[in-house]
Amino acid sequence: MSLNIEISTSENTNKSEYDDIKIIEKVLEIFIGGNAKWKYDDEIKTNILQWLSRNRILPKYVYEIVSSHQDNPRYWTLLAFLNLCEVGISGDHSYEAYKWYKRAAENNDPLGQQELGCFLQRGIGIVEDLAEARYWFRQAADADMAIAQFRLGKMYLVCPVGPESKEEGFKLIKKSAQAGFSDAIEMVLWCYENGIGVKKNVLEAFHWLKNNSQMVGSPLGSQALAQYHLSGRGTLVDKHQGLKVSRLALRNGVNFDPYSIQEIFNS
Repeated sequence: MSLNIEISTSENTNKSEYDDIKIIEKVLEIFIGGNAKWKYDDEIKTNILQWLSRNRILPKYVYEIVSSHQDNPRYWTLLAFLNLCEVGISGDHSYEAYKWYKRAAENNDPLGQQELGCFLQRGIGIVEDLAEARYWFRQAADADMAIAQFRLGKMYLVCPVGPESKEEGFKLIKKSAQAGFSDAIEMVLWCYENGIGVKKNVLEAFHWLKNNSQMVGSPLGSQALAQYHLSGRGTLVDKHQGLKVSRLALRNGVNFDPYSIQEIFNS
């Protein structure tokens, strides 16, 4: 991803407002907040660089001060991210990122555990190791990290490691969905409709979605609920309710075509 952001090359000018720890904590806040909202790495990187640019703080300086504060596992997780996304450093440092994520994970940082699991699952900076990835996803999932719950659950569904793996996978993905993670919501509905890890039950899929306000309030959840009402899957056709939920989806940022929804309503 190409980032068109002007970064000041002058000396840092806001040292009175932001001392080193405050700079680290602010960058960490952007990093953790982005992960909590399940944003992609490139988007989090852009947000960090934009904040640094506004405050005339060099990315290289941030990398240096984070590197010099090695007494906090969450800082190690941030340092791994800076290495991976080349913030304040250039070139491929995926192995360095792996080492920092591993150090953070081994010191009980759930975000570090989750990211280490991703590295091991995908073979980033290290040889792929699915068994080790499952271990670290489990640690993060037990700490209520929704992405880890989803990834571990999906691994159990796709690559079962025992007779009850698919059922356990479905439970994990359902828990992730209930936290509002959109990929998990979509997969829970898919599991219900296809009988994967759970008995096939379209009616249950509809009621599960309808009765969870957090999921209905998410873009994908409101979109899915509208489609159930409009198509009559798992419930009676209710175009009025379908249109009502569709409007909620539009307000939540779903890329619906309002004219096509109105056409369905009027048909």
